[in-house]
Amino acid sequence: MKNSKNLVLTVLILSMVTLPLLAGGQSGGVSDASSNKITYWMELQTHQSTNFVNMGDTPGARELIRRTGIDVEFLHPPTGAVSEAFNLMIASGDYPDVIERNFAAYPGGPERAISDGVIVRLNDIIDRWAPNLKKVLTDRPDLARLARTDSGSYFGFPFFRGGDRLLFSYGLIVRKDWLDDLNMPIPTTMDEVYDVLVAFKTQKGAVAPFSTERGGLTANNNPFCWAFGQAYAWYVHENGRVHFGVLEPNFRPYLETMARWYREGLIDQDIFSMNFDTVSAKMTTGQSGMAYGSLVSRMVTWNVAAQRNDPSFSLLMIPNPSLQKGVISEYAFASYPYTTPDTAISGTSRNQELAARFLDYGYGPEGHMLYNFGLEGTSYTMINGFPTYTDIVLNNPQGWPAAQGLGAYARAGTGGPFVQDERYFDQYLNSREGRESLNLITNMAALKHILPPLYPTTEESQEMASIMNDIYVYVEEMVTKYILGTENLNTFDSFIATVRRMGIDRATAIQNAAWDRFNRR
Repeated sequence: MKNSKNLVLTVLILSMVTLPLLAGGQSGGVSDASSNKITYWMELQTHQSTNFVNMGDTPGARELIRRTGIDVEFLHPPTGAVSEAFNLMIASGDYPDVIERNFAAYPGGPERAISDGVIVRLNDIIDRWAPNLKKVLTDRPDLARLARTDSGSYFGFPFFRGGDRLLFSYGLIVRKDWLDDLNMPIPTTMDEVYDVLVAFKTQKGAVAPFSTERGGLTANNNPFCWAFGQAYAWYVHENGRVHFGVLEPNFRPYLETMARWYREGLIDQDIFSMNFDTVSAKMTTGQSGMAYGSLVSRMVTWNVAAQRNDPSFSLLMIPNPSLQKGVISEYAFASYPYTTPDTAISGTSRNQELAARFLDYGYGPEGHMLYNFGLEGTSYTMINGFPTYTDIVLNNPQGWPAAQGLGAYARAGTGGPFVQDERYFDQYLNSREGRESLNLITNMAALKHILPPLYPTTEESQEMASIMNDIYVYVEEMVTKYILGTENLNTFDSFIATVRRMGIDRATAIQNAAWDRFNRR
């Protein structure tokens, strides 16, 4: 039966790749050189997929096509099977004109994707057909450095965050109304977080005081591990070298703390099987009072949903806690201005100029406004020179959350080939709690511990994958057991010894070699 289900899934994925969704009634695979059409493979994010079958159906995409005069057929992999669909497409050798994907994760990295013929090197293409992007790269050498490989290749039309406030968007989310009811201040240390969770359990009836999605305690974006002055996995240590957090002295105290909190019922007993929907339900119904997640898609969304029934409901995002009162943690969530997805032109495209001109539009002044704010007069209006979202985004008449309202007209909330505008985020928060949260979690010092895009060589990448695939599985398995209490922490030294035998020191050397090359870019 299991094999049959796998066969059905494979057939469905293949059908999605070889018989892509149609946009505007058009059909066909890779576009013909004589046509004015390109094909564009991308994951359809939930902000769009909830209300639209295809990106080409959104008003924003229709306007983009009208303005550029370039027809686009958007192709979307099945939800929940994006990686499988991508791998099948690569194996087929039949690529669309444009592929939107994280090519840092391609085996061997983006340079290998270029040498494999999956995507093309963009340096000459940018010089010839992408004047808007070329200007951005020329004016901002700091961004250009992030967007190219160690050998100087541009491989994708990049997504850049256009301001410091856009670099901080995740953190601990707490029921501020409960804190006020209990006369408790915002917790700033792990001891204070513990006290808050105990109070939520004993005085507010929270059955799962802290809850987060599966993997929240075994991921690099881990607020409680950061509190111990390190990251969970790869990060830049205070000595300026790349370290693997599991090996650090404070990793065992982190595990001991999480195991104790779990044993005392302060951490959701289903923490390793939770998903977005179940965490959302618990946070909006009073079963949980603290979670970790996105400022917008979690905190703001939950506030809006819960306040319909309970106007006093209030969530706030708080600074990452530290171990010592009065000490601000240098370890917290932060993002580089460059991030994935990369929007690349495929190696089989016969429409490279069309694709380049279409993708370049987002970096010009008109494209910047369209990608960030949508249609003037519909999704935004200019008020005193400020592009202000209308009610169709912020108070959608169909009841759509702001993320879905914006997703119909713009891509500011999902990324793509453009520079994200801070003015999007300033008003998208749409509440006092949102703006206060952003101020509380902004931590420029955290940036020095975050790894930029690193590209091991093809040989290094293969060796790295061989080592780390097994280590990641083993570490997650053991950490899960330690937190659940099914494995005694007396075996921790043996656990570390096993990680070393599996090759973590060699993987660390590879990471530092890539880090050194990045610093020489």
